[in-house]
Amino acid sequence: LYDTYGFPTDLTNDIARERGLTLDMDGYDAAMAQQRSRSQESGSFKVDYNDALKLDGSTEFTGYDSTAGEGRVVALLRDGQMVERLEADQQGALVLDQTPFYAESGGQAGDTGYLRSDGVELEVTDTRKAGNHHLHEVIAIHDQPDGQNINDGAGSTHMERLRERVVQSDASLGVAFDGDADRMLAVDGAGNVVDGDEIIAICAIDRAARGALVGNTVVVTVMTNLGFHQGMARRDIEVHQTPVGDRHVLEALEHNGWVLGGEQSGHVIFHDLAPTGDGLLTCVQLLDTVVRAGATLAELAADAMVRLPQRLRSVQVDRTASAAMEAIADDIDRVAAGLGDSGRLLVRPSGTEPLIRVMAEAPTQDAADAAVDDLVGVLQSL
Repeated sequence: LYDTYGFPTDLTNDIARERGLTLDMDGYDAAMAQQRSRSQESGSFKVDYNDALKLDGSTEFTGYDSTAGEGRVVALLRDGQMVERLEADQQGALVLDQTPFYAESGGQAGDTGYLRSDGVELEVTDTRKAGNHHLHEVIAIHDQPDGQNINDGAGSTHMERLRERVVQSDASLGVAFDGDADRMLAVDGAGNVVDGDEIIAICAIDRAARGALVGNTVVVTVMTNLGFHQGMARRDIEVHQTPVGDRHVLEALEHNGWVLGGEQSGHVIFHDLAPTGDGLLTCVQLLDTVVRAGATLAELAADAMVRLPQRLRSVQVDRTASAAMEAIADDIDRVAAGLGDSGRLLVRPSGTEPLIRVMAEAPTQDAADAAVDDLVGVLQSL
């Protein structure tokens, strides 16, 4: 439940206790240790690089003064041998002339992070010492830019490889940006995507608790999941809803003096910190909240909201979208009444094409599917 789905262990414990059961925590700890061991065994540091690394001098450690810095690559290794390059997805070890990455020593784990240079990104999954040098275990990911492959299998629009990397590296979380980095989505330690709704919910709850959520109000669009609204209602946080589009969110923030809003896509605006959406700022704000809470991202997301199953379909119509909307008005009311307070129906015309977009949310996927299919059938019969 935890490793695959990110379901918090303390909640499992509460549910078990209510039913007169107890958890085998020793077994759980042993299983998690085995999982970490499997992850570590897949890394390049199962190779002893001491014999292969014949370099003069040493790596200067700068991490006492800064957690970031610049360095020159002095060696690159793979499978115990010095190499000239690493291909995408290959693992190896890299030596710098200076580094802020702490090497494993005295029971303290080696640092992890990223190395970046001119379109190349290397994920550092561990740092250890070999003689007088720091070895950075790295994985090359999305490192072949050609000017045409922006978002091509990478970034917040394609999360698959990042999800795999987070799990394989036993990382706490991962983050991904879109091509111009104004949007950001996250991945929890179990590889589950944490979308914009959940990120906004986590930050809204944190800000409300600190008295930093002006008007105790957060701004979202009509596409925001109903689970978000339910989560905010449980904490007495007001939700202001706008049409789809970050410009509408920004207008509401500016007009009312509010400070937090955004979209499910990961476009989040912290209006007291920046005038528009900024993926890097969203990342920093989310990480800061996770660290201060002393909880995992999975735990914070599960506590903030419970996502309702959703179904969305677009239907092409043989008349203007506005005429089609008028023709199915009674059916919209009928289907919405069937969902009741536990679900939500959103039907909206395209502004540029003869399309009607039908979206439903419900306690079960079957109920959401049935509501959408009902209306789609009516539209197709017009």
